[in-house]
Amino acid sequence: MAVTEHDGYSNFDQLRDFAVAHPWPIAIAVLSFLWLLVLIPWPTTPDAQTNLIETIKSPIEEITLDAARPQDLPGEGVITAKKIRVTGHVLLTSPAVLIANEIEFSPNSRIWVPSGDLTIIAPHIVHGAFDVSGSNGRDGRSAGSAGQDGATGGSIYIATADPTDSIVEANGGNGGNGQRGYAGAAGRPGYCGPHGFGLAERGKIGGDGGDAGNGGSGGVVTVWYSTAQPRVSANEGKPGLAGRGGNGGKGGAGCRGVRGAQPAQSSGNEGATGRIGNAGSRGVASARHVNFDSVVAAYEAWSKQSATVAVLRDRLSALPIVEIAER
Repeated sequence: MAVTEHDGYSNFDQLRDFAVAHPWPIAIAVLSFLWLLVLIPWPTTPDAQTNLIETIKSPIEEITLDAARPQDLPGEGVITAKKIRVTGHVLLTSPAVLIANEIEFSPNSRIWVPSGDLTIIAPHIVHGAFDVSGSNGRDGRSAGSAGQDGATGGSIYIATADPTDSIVEANGGNGGNGQRGYAGAAGRPGYCGPHGFGLAERGKIGGDGGDAGNGGSGGVVTVWYSTAQPRVSANEGKPGLAGRGGNGGKGGAGCRGVRGAQPAQSSGNEGATGRIGNAGSRGVASARHVNFDSVVAAYEAWSKQSATVAVLRDRLSALPIVEIAER
């Protein structure tokens, strides 16, 4: 039986011979295939689904911060869980730190640390409301007393990837209103006999109104984000209203008698209005666009150190910034 020169050739041998004979078309085809591999958008885990606390041994699955059960709220320190739920207006002790894969707020809920320090690291936040605003000043209590100044807003530091429908506030508190001055005393009535003659007196002037409380200054908000930003507010507090002066006292009544006659005297003047208050200064809010992987790395390095919250903030502040926007 006749044997041809191709007998015993495998497919690989034929492909090798073709590549040797035509090197350039083969090289172009290989490079094109590799370039396509680079351009293909391979699926990746979104930043909002980052497992931030996977390095923690036996992490808590879920914690609920419920304003209706204040006795169950944690004290000062770091609150860490895979998921944190917030129900109602939850008051936390400063400084407070929340670290979780997700923080979810029920409707009309918020976390409030008045004029305090709050630090949050959470890839995903749902309907969040974080508030370190200063308290409003009380109105003056007694006649002519001044309104209390509003408190200065605190500081809040938040690192997140996707803060869905969330707001962060560090506003100054509004000043309290001054109270109205006390009413002046009534004037002495006139006396027209028979045992003498006394002039009626004009009513006494009313007391001065209370001064208005000054508005508190806004605090500091710093946001590190990778995908979206929360709404932020660090507004100045408004001053209260100055108290109006008190009414003047009623004038003394006139008289007519054996010793003569005299008209009634006029009422006293109204007291002076209290001093007008001043608004506080506007706070500082900045949003810094960062790579969320660097947030995770900063947190992990901090957690291994068992360092203070200030060190965690320093690490976050040192992250490489893609873009920064002062507000």
